[in-house]
Amino acid sequence: MHPVRLVVFQQNMGFLPGPFYKGTEREAAIAGLVAGVRALQPDVVGLSECFDNSDRAALIEGLEDLYPHWLEGPLEPDFNQDGGLVLMSRHEPSARGQSVYRSWEAEDGVTDKGILHMRIQPPAFPAPIDLFLSHMQNPTPDFGSDDDAQEALEDQQRHLRAYVEACGHISRPALAFGDLNVDGFDEPLYVRMMENLGGPVDVWTIADERTFNGRQGDWVGVTFDRERCFKEGEEPLPADDPARGVRGPRLDYALDWSTSRRWKARYSKADVVLLESSPGKQVSDHYGLTVELDELVPPERWMERPFHRITVILEGFHCLKETAGIGRDEVRFGLSCGSQAGTFEGAEPEKGWVRSEQVDRVKSGSTHTFAEPPTLELREDPGEFVEIRVHGWEIDKVVDDKLGPEILRLDRADLAWLRHETDHQRFHLFATPLLTGRWGEYVPRLRIEVD
Repeated sequence: MHPVRLVVFQQNMGFLPGPFYKGTEREAAIAGLVAGVRALQPDVVGLSECFDNSDRAALIEGLEDLYPHWLEGPLEPDFNQDGGLVLMSRHEPSARGQSVYRSWEAEDGVTDKGILHMRIQPPAFPAPIDLFLSHMQNPTPDFGSDDDAQEALEDQQRHLRAYVEACGHISRPALAFGDLNVDGFDEPLYVRMMENLGGPVDVWTIADERTFNGRQGDWVGVTFDRERCFKEGEEPLPADDPARGVRGPRLDYALDWSTSRRWKARYSKADVVLLESSPGKQVSDHYGLTVELDELVPPERWMERPFHRITVILEGFHCLKETAGIGRDEVRFGLSCGSQAGTFEGAEPEKGWVRSEQVDRVKSGSTHTFAEPPTLELREDPGEFVEIRVHGWEIDKVVDDKLGPEILRLDRADLAWLRHETDHQRFHLFATPLLTGRWGEYVPRLRIEVD
């Protein structure tokens, strides 16, 4: 066991621009958030619905001495409002990124809603951890169709899964959090969300202790309370009023990807947090949420023995964003593998190098499974590592646009874990790092079998 400590706090602030703000104490809400975060002292802070630039700047400035590393957005060079996210950390990130959702409905289409990513390594952590903050489609928009909004929301769930996989690695834990706009008490929608996300662990459900504003009890995790005081006409309600935290949906989450990682995270506490702008009034129409990670369980140790066969299969891809230009993308991919010792071979004459068929009319959000997936195999021990390189091309009439290449490196411990999973008939799909080129974003999906 590795005792560690990572406290993550998230809060939807409801800071809509100008006249669209639904609260009554805007400046006090900023002060209340800053004071609340200083009292909580988390390692990481994730804020959503911070669409107003001046509000966002005030929050960052008010906490910058504690959190010198921060990201905001996501934002692309278009006419949209930014995504309204702020991700702050005490610890210096070794990687940063963003991705914008391509599916949306109604008023959500005027913002670049999406994901912010940081990779950090707090003290005592044996490996870095990937952190993802997101805010997803409102399923009941003020304009447009609820059915179309639900379809967009599910597209965004699949997008988040692909992005987490592309930015992650089997040797690192990963945690995604934010306002995911699915009611955790609506079982069919909740189950569908978890399936679309690839089966992460819902931290609220597995934390050793679940509290409401620090209070013990049989709390269910309501984060959008029917009994609240934020908007005009809502009477002040004491933070310890017994009506609070009982009725309403659970929209805000922390999701852990331990099921497909070598390191398994354990969480001692999840707390729904009520921050006030003035006595009895909330800083937002949402409550906040903190989760505390306090232990990483190391991978099992297996008897050291030679590897006999490693098979790498490029099963397909997920297009997060098609490349710039007129019309849909026509794409193909190449797979090559190397190792410290030994040579990968495929069906093609070239050793260690195979290509996929061309796929036509690819659009943002689409996925594809190859009919004849490119496959390479090593029939001997690889030594200390294997490197998997994926290339991509968007086919044009004049000059093809390159996507990548990117490399997924697996060391001997990674391969031993994969062999253990293969022996137990668990064949995980893995992603290479995100393939980009000419503003396109592609996530190739791999199946790796080890004997």
